[in-house]
Amino acid sequence: MSGQTKIKSNGPYLASWKVTKFESFPKHPWWLLALFVIAILLLIYSLATDNFLLSLIVILAGIVAYLFEKKEPETYRFAICETGIIAHNKFYDFTEIEDFWIFYEPGEMARKELSLRTESRFLPYIHIPLGQQDPNEIRKILSRFLVEDIHKESLWDHLEHII
Repeated sequence: MSGQTKIKSNGPYLASWKVTKFESFPKHPWWLLALFVIAILLLIYSLATDNFLLSLIVILAGIVAYLFEKKEPETYRFAICETGIIAHNKFYDFTEIEDFWIFYEPGEMARKELSLRTESRFLPYIHIPLGQQDPNEIRKILSRFLVEDIHKESLWDHLEHII
């Protein structure tokens, strides 16, 4: 794919930040026990009704839930340099980005996200979380290189935020 090559370094950076893929919240030990009890009850039910497919699904779902619980969140790195934007080891040259928009909704469930419209026909929008970055500072930097234009959220974007 053009514009998405692996980056070793492309400094100096005008802005750089890190964002974790998801927030890990400490859970009470009873949570895992409740999950285990529910899985055992579903397993007993599936065996009693000779539903071996359900048994397999319950076992696999339990393993997947346990593995996701133990997984540490991955950290993504982002940066803006004089020639483009680095988004988790992928480089997007400014010449391949048509415009940008910053979605910013302050509050308890604050949303700060940079949206880039690219020349790609398959996935024209790239959404980059801004983490602790000041949206106004990012806007000032990007305005030197790109046009700012309002981006509308698609149905997929709304579903992504719900999930």
